Amino acid sequence: MMSTTDRPGVGTADLDEEPGGLAAAQERAFLIALATEDTIWDWDLKSNHLELSPKAAKFGYDDWAAHPNIKWWEDRIHPDDRDATVAAFTAAIRSGRKYCAVEYRFCKADGDFVYIYDRAFILHDEDGVAVRAVGAMIDVTELHLVKQSLRKTQNQLALVSRLNAMGTMSSMIAHELSQPLTAAANYMRASRRLSRSEKAADMAALQEALTAAEENTLRAGDIIRRLRELVGRGDLRGCETSLAELIDDSCAIARGIENSRMIHLRTIVEPLDITVWVDPIQIQQVIINLLRNSIEALEKIDGPEIIVRAEEREGFAEISVQDNGCGITDDVRESVFSAVMTAKAAGMGIGLSISRTIIEAQGGEIWLARSAPGITDFRFTLPLLRPDKPEKMDI
Repeated sequence: MMSTTDRPGVGTADLDEEPGGLAAAQERAFLIALATEDTIWDWDLKSNHLELSPKAAKFGYDDWAAHPNIKWWEDRIHPDDRDATVAAFTAAIRSGRKYCAVEYRFCKADGDFVYIYDRAFILHDEDGVAVRAVGAMIDVTELHLVKQSLRKTQNQLALVSRLNAMGTMSSMIAHELSQPLTAAANYMRASRRLSRSEKAADMAALQEALTAAEENTLRAGDIIRRLRELVGRGDLRGCETSLAELIDDSCAIARGIENSRMIHLRTIVEPLDITVWVDPIQIQQVIINLLRNSIEALEKIDGPEIIVRAEEREGFAEISVQDNGCGITDDVRESVFSAVMTAKAAGMGIGLSISRTIIEAQGGEIWLARSAPGITDFRFTLPLLRPDKPEKMDI
């Protein structure tokens, strides 16, 4: 091992100026080595001679001094870590750096491996050539065990989260499918009734009913696919969509919902050519959810009316679904988008929660606007089409 007087740029005169002189400095270094559990090492880069402190015995090696060569250390590094560890030290030495730190597995005398965090300081001569490296082998095995336990816990939490997501997805699918499947069933019942008629007009109506039933069945399949993508991969496919057509299609579906026939449903889109960049199936579901809520709220209202209004606002389209039903009280307003909020006996309370998830995924916002007593006004925004919009929107 090199003595302290061999260190480039540091001589005995410098140490003699310290309180207590050279002997005191050596004593402090010895006591520090005793106080720490780290294994201190000293590597002569010219001769490859390696000195280890007595703490090397904690790895089960009492005879390390019989092999005072760097090769002894290299041979005890885990085979999977050896090349990378040696390469890290070699690169630090050749690059002229003063410090190097690396983590690897080290084999004890009994064959077990411990995790080592190794920190080194590299000394250079007057020509800048690395001549010596000193460092400390720190046993971080317990820290790794804690990390492994933490990862195991995180994996368990991820599994629980995934199971919860699957449960939520099941509820979402059940909730969303109720609309097209109910409509399809209604059209099929009408078809059965029309099929018993021999009138030409009824035959034409039969074809229309069968077509509508088919469309709603296909739409149910599309809903399942899109919701699986939303929960599973977290992405939505955007495309150029006419907002007026999207609202008209949604209203047409809503008119097939029970108790909707007596409701005056108006749509106002200004300008008519508003174009948005959205997943049309998802946004259609949001509009239908809001329309269905309004229809149910208007069940016992005289002169029931729903107004769907859309207009441009600073790079976004703002859509409003307003009804003159019973309104929403202030104590419910703050929790109206909660996943468990519902006032319906047969509802699952997830329609508005799903709607918020979809709208925010599209880059918009949804809220319950302040309105006059007896008026409910849900509003949401959607991004207008821009030339630089990607084909896929990640969430």
